[in-house]
Amino acid sequence: MRPQLLDRFGLMVTVESERDVFVRTEVVKRRIAFENDPEGFCSQYENQQKALGEKICEAKNRLKDVKYSDYIVETIARIAIGLGVDGHRADITMLKTAQAQAAFEGRSEVVQEDILLAAALCLPHRMRKLPFDDMVFDIELIQKIIEGNNDGITVSL
Repeated sequence: MRPQLLDRFGLMVTVESERDVFVRTEVVKRRIAFENDPEGFCSQYENQQKALGEKICEAKNRLKDVKYSDYIVETIARIAIGLGVDGHRADITMLKTAQAQAAFEGRSEVVQEDILLAAALCLPHRMRKLPFDDMVFDIELIQKIIEGNNDGITVSL
């Protein structure tokens, strides 16, 4: 896709096959259990789903009160600049994602860990790359930028 279109997607997640034998086995068992008894399966996880839904609703209510410092906004800008991200939509999306994460975790203020997660969700598909190249996203580089140890680091692709 063209970069202008990719930039319109706020967040991106990569879905990969599970590599842990126990977890992969559990995925298969749960899928078969659902196929054999959808209602029973859903009732088995009803309490967990309800608790998660309540946590999400609480986060939505808390979101408007989540604060961030100028330092947080400046850090987001440094990350975007350091990775050569065009435009400002990524910065705005990172800030909003960091606020949502803070609200989900029950906090009233954005912290650096929220920015790290937000960057991982907001930036990989916005980074410049050559056609047919795999997206390469270096979370350690983001961590260095957040910690202020970037020493003029910029990504050239």
